Amino acid sequence: QWIITKDIAIPKKYNKIFNKQVVSNIDKITKPDIKAYKLICKKLNTNPKNVIFVDDNKNNIKKANELGMIGIRYINNTQLKKEFRKIGII
Repeated sequence: QWIITKDIAIPKKYNKIFNKQVVSNIDKITKPDIKAYKLICKKLNTNPKNVIFVDDNKNNIKKANELGMIGIRYINNTQLKKEFRKIGII
């Protein structure tokens, strides 16, 4: 079994952008388990409606949307920027 540390999973250069993370092997929870999404909200101290959830797995996006999050399926950077523009965050 492989253990991946947070520093490997999320490079330090992204900590300024993504200051709260859920890392499955550290937090001992995986998507699409509803507990993972609730943990995201808890770490952000917010409601699901205030969360923009980006993932490459359509099942994970579906679960995020069911909980009231804004779910965006990641395909590539160009597409993600377009999605961010649609919702007005860039």
